[in-house]
Amino acid sequence: MNSAPGIKSAVRVLEMLEMLSTHPGRFGVSDLARRLVIPKSSTHMLLETLQSRGYVVRDANHMFGLHASLADGRWVGGPRAVLARVAGPAAERVARATRESCFVGMRRDDECVEYVVKAIGAHDLRSDAPLATARPLHATATGLALLAFGAPEGVERLLSGARLERFTRYTLCDGRAIKRELAAIRKRGYSLNRHMYAIGESGIAVPIVEDGGAAIAAIGSSFPDSRYPQCVERTLAELRREARRLSREIGGGR
Repeated sequence: MNSAPGIKSAVRVLEMLEMLSTHPGRFGVSDLARRLVIPKSSTHMLLETLQSRGYVVRDANHMFGLHASLADGRWVGGPRAVLARVAGPAAERVARATRESCFVGMRRDDECVEYVVKAIGAHDLRSDAPLATARPLHATATGLALLAFGAPEGVERLLSGARLERFTRYTLCDGRAIKRELAAIRKRGYSLNRHMYAIGESGIAVPIVEDGGAAIAAIGSSFPDSRYPQCVERTLAELRREARRLSREIGGGR
């Protein structure tokens, strides 16, 4: 989730409602606190307030979810909710056309990528990732696309934070190397990940942009590196087509 100015409690309420709206099911307090990157005590108080007003329900196992009358996602605004509604069909189209798994992700405040929707490929050997699990910005194709086409201060915030984790010998952890790679991504218009997060896995991603050109999300495909040579061009063409479509629908891009 991107940081935004405003009253902190109001921002947290909106983020919680958007998260519950776009992730079906029930959640415990600890899980919600982790996903929203806020204290567990604050999460519990927010849930109690929303429950008292009828927005949220709690079951016998103390798991929380939106009230059934609100759970279709159409009542909540904001980029995440809009993205979840329109990006699902886009990811499915990419997966059908390429037979490779497709993911659409947004940047979170904790310098990670959260996949909002996914469509799993048809190959026996294919990539998958839980929507609930965050992925590192600097070691994934979607993350690199978000960094390259996001606001410049987003790169500085990542590099000035905690030491970047090295997942494989190919992971970019040096600030100068990351900036060089981001410049190359901006020049060619898409990001590549070969073995950065896991040996044998590759990925490619394209930004979904607002009218001004800044990335609000990224759409990418992940696949075994053994299929990289024969699938990368076709996959890139499909991702670009859907990224343009989503940029028009979500961000007003052309």
